[in-house]
Amino acid sequence: MKTIVKATEITVKELADLQRTLKIYLDEAFQSNARWGTLHKQGYLQSVIEGRATSAITIARISDLRSAVEDEYNKQHEDYIILTELLAQGFEYITIDGNNRSRALLAYIENEFPLKEKIYDSGEIGFKATKDNKYYNDLNPELKEYINNIKLNIHILNSLTRSTFYKVCLLYTSPSPRDS
Repeated sequence: MKTIVKATEITVKELADLQRTLKIYLDEAFQSNARWGTLHKQGYLQSVIEGRATSAITIARISDLRSAVEDEYNKQHEDYIILTELLAQGFEYITIDGNNRSRALLAYIENEFPLKEKIYDSGEIGFKATKDNKYYNDLNPELKEYINNIKLNIHILNSLTRSTFYKVCLLYTSPSPRDS
């Protein structure tokens, strides 16, 4: 079975909505719990606003994975059963890489932490975050719309079995030589 990766874009608001409505399942067997503190979240938001957040968030569509398992094996296969249960619970995707990044975006939109007080410049829009406008709810409507519509890179994987899925996850979660 061949792994297929679809590179596409998603807006900050679309990704936050998927998180908010519990459409993305976090399999903690390979993707860590939320571990970023406020400083990491603020740094990531700064890179998103300024157009420097280039690393793709990687997810897999559960229905595609389930179809691939059915085609290669059958409906009695353990993976088919697990994926069917996730679909029945309303999940559409499994996060492979980017859980902390997507959670940071949702947390900001839900007013859980402020931006750093500084000047932000994306090339398209510039503003100064101050004590009066550093939380999402305090932003003017134009700035909220700008942040909501920022496009993020996303990779959607399909046609994976669970064992291949975990091998792919190891590629994303293992430290690279440059991290040493």
